[in-house]
Amino acid sequence: MAGRGELVKKIGQAIAPEDVIKVTDDVRAPFQKLGFDPRPREGGGIDLFDQAGEQVGTYTSVEEALAFANKPKAEAGIKAYHGSPYKFEEFKTEAIGTGEGAQVYGHGLYFAEEPDVARGYRKDVTAQRAADEILPINPEAEAELNRVLNFADTALANVRV
Repeated sequence: MAGRGELVKKIGQAIAPEDVIKVTDDVRAPFQKLGFDPRPREGGGIDLFDQAGEQVGTYTSVEEALAFANKPKAEAGIKAYHGSPYKFEEFKTEAIGTGEGAQVYGHGLYFAEEPDVARGYRKDVTAQRAADEILPINPEAEAELNRVLNFADTALANVRV
């Protein structure tokens, strides 16, 4: 008759068989080429670790782990949209200060997370550019307006309450 310990072991094997994966050099080689370190998991399966030693996944078979390791990696970066109405091949810092952001947000290159926001900027800049071309500012009238505004500012500064 089997002892209690032997019976517990048999029941445990029936419920969760020990299919420990042996990680030989042949198994390890394809993972290492992809930058992973496979390690057998106690009780069955395989754990994958990255080059920094961080666990990246737990798998039931070598095939499943290899499928993960072979997945194409997402490219780093973000998707961003620029709303310039101008045609150009690359962003140049010389153009900083020529768009809407120059007046509203300060010095820099501006991008939007949503295409509709970029389209809105393009529409605003295009409308301003069209207005400047249709109604050019008369330099003499602008100078006179600035003279009057400066006079008014000076007069208000000298008023005593």
